[in-house]
Amino acid sequence: MGLGYGRDRRRLHFWGALFRWLVVLAFGFAAGLLAERYGSISAGESVAELEAKVAQLVETVTGLEGENAQLRVAAEADAGRVRESESRYERDVAPIEARALLDAVRGRLAAGVEESRLAFVIGAAKNQRECTEAPVTRRFIVQTPIYDGPNDSVSFADNTITITAVGRSATDEAGSPEAWFDPAHSITVSFTKIGGERADVSGIIPLHHSLVEGGTEYRFTVVQGDRAFVDVTAEGCAYP
Repeated sequence: MGLGYGRDRRRLHFWGALFRWLVVLAFGFAAGLLAERYGSISAGESVAELEAKVAQLVETVTGLEGENAQLRVAAEADAGRVRESESRYERDVAPIEARALLDAVRGRLAAGVEESRLAFVIGAAKNQRECTEAPVTRRFIVQTPIYDGPNDSVSFADNTITITAVGRSATDEAGSPEAWFDPAHSITVSFTKIGGERADVSGIIPLHHSLVEGGTEYRFTVVQGDRAFVDVTAEGCAYP
């Protein structure tokens, strides 16, 4: 009886262990099926979500492309208007040189010069100059705050044009003023006709100036000469 009982206990233990393993395997198989099913569902849901996002992005890109095309059209239209404005400005607005000429013409008209006379002079003007007088060079001393003496002027055109100049005094090493002018600073050169008509030209030499006297155009060039002096060269040419 004891031996049969032992065999029964071993048999029951075997079948119990087998049953437990079968239960474990069954649960594992069921869990696998559930996981596979859940994964498939999740994957399906993820694909659907991605497809929806892709569709949305495609719609957004399409909209942006349309807006970009509209912006390009607007930019091209703006560029066309800018080019048209620039062309109209260049056509209607005179360049700087022409504006200076127009200002000079307006000034002469305001001074009482007849329009027909101005038209004649402008029409007779040409680049090639007919100079009847050889260039003449004379020198004089530039006046300073501490020099106002002789040799401070020269005359041209049969003494009808007198030229003088005023400048800043040069200084010595101690900073004391000298009698002669400092060519590193601006001077003022005055051109005076008989009758008192005067024109002043200021700047650092060399300086240039033109004027008309007795049907002749005189062109003057003022350069630095020996200490205290400037040299003036005058050339007389037919006018106009």
